[in-house]
Amino acid sequence: MTAIWVALQPQAQGTRILATAGNQETLLKALLARTPQHPQAVATLLSALALWQGAEVHAALAVDDAAGPCGLWPECFADFGRPPLYTLEVVTGRRPRRPRGGVTGRGDYRDLRRVLLQAGAR
Repeated sequence: MTAIWVALQPQAQGTRILATAGNQETLLKALLARTPQHPQAVATLLSALALWQGAEVHAALAVDDAAGPCGLWPECFADFGRPPLYTLEVVTGRRPRRPRGGVTGRGDYRDLRRVLLQAGAR
């Protein structure tokens, strides 16, 4: 199975989430509450995707340079990027090119696709 790439981006209207298989096939697009309501929400979401798809998850939390991730989700980083099911890193505002996807709705996620490409290049 191809690795799963997940981008999470907290914004004023909510946290946008994009999950892809590799950098082409869109698996999931979501708009959730701005901050998780439970300290294990991020870990559980990423672990569930790994278990569901049977593949490792590589996740990137896209943040503004000024805000930083801990200002929005301080309780969510006790097990930040803990293997074996997933890794999670913080990515600050850069903009690589966009791959194509197949799930429609939930608006334009091309900036999160760029985050996934950026995280994959590391």
